[in-house]
Amino acid sequence: MWDSIQRQEFKGLHGTGGILEQVRTIAKQEGIQRARDKDVLSMTWMTYRGGVHLGMAMDYCEDNPGMGLEVLDVAEKFRLGLRQGFPKKTRKPYVLEEEKFSFV
Repeated sequence: MWDSIQRQEFKGLHGTGGILEQVRTIAKQEGIQRARDKDVLSMTWMTYRGGVHLGMAMDYCEDNPGMGLEVLDVAEKFRLGLRQGFPKKTRKPYVLEEEKFSFV
């Protein structure tokens, strides 16, 4: 999702080449069984979308350990960035503001 926004592609969740399709492709490559199922992916997204920025921040900080980053600060920056991204042909962000957990 973040990469889609950064590349100015704004791919939606469910469309061809969308974010859930990309996750499904990676899951197949990695041998993750349940993540291959479109229904499981959709339900997982509905459950965890409010905290997706925390997971993104945790991964980012883990990948960049020498930078002295604070996970919650990075999560807040991702949350603010996600507010600006809208899938093509829509006016709604990937995650509605009221559904995002704030770590301020």
